[in-house]
Amino acid sequence: MTYGNFVVAAEAQVAEKLVKDALAAGYSISVHEGEDWAIRSSTDKDAIMRSMCSTGEDRLYFHGSNGKSVGWVWFIWNNGSVEEVFTDYVANPIIERLVAGAEKLAAELSV
Repeated sequence: MTYGNFVVAAEAQVAEKLVKDALAAGYSISVHEGEDWAIRSSTDKDAIMRSMCSTGEDRLYFHGSNGKSVGWVWFIWNNGSVEEVFTDYVANPIIERLVAGAEKLAAELSV
């Protein structure tokens, strides 16, 4: 998959891991690119990934089966190291579970 000028390949791998894990857990995802919604409540991995990385940042919102947001993860692309690609996220048990695999991958890719 081709990404915008704002992201390096390792960051894209981390983002894709998070998206895959969230979809596998039954969540839909909305992508806000700083000023606009790029996609809303999607379960299409490829469409979600295509909607990311067109600006310097993306905020992914995760929605449960009832459509309500359970939290978000904020990406700032090319932010110094792959481990810093998650700039911030909602600190709740759901989001912390969702980001665990992506954080592990980021640490592995940083070595």
